[in-house]
Amino acid sequence: MKTLKFILLSVTSILLTVSCNNNDDNIEDLSSEKQFESYWFRYMDYPGSTLATGDQTIRIKYDSHGNPVKRIGGVFPIPFQTGFSFAFSQEVYDELILEIIM
Repeated sequence: MKTLKFILLSVTSILLTVSCNNNDDNIEDLSSEKQFESYWFRYMDYPGSTLATGDQTIRIKYDSHGNPVKRIGGVFPIPFQTGFSFAFSQEVYDELILEIIM
């Protein structure tokens, strides 16, 4: 009985060791895929009382590997006396930093 358990445990261990695959070297390069370059302000979930005038297009910039690095266009708070809480502007932007943790 002990021999049977030992054999089953050995076979299971070997199968688990052999079947595990390390795919760390096969990182896909997404730079060839089509990425969206812009979107309209009205298609995103911004605060409801936002003043949006002028060009309402948000633009996305990518690095050479296809990772988004900058979003141009956003909202900023304005005085409540205007009747709006936020205003949209092309002057507002967000920069993204990609950090790969291994």
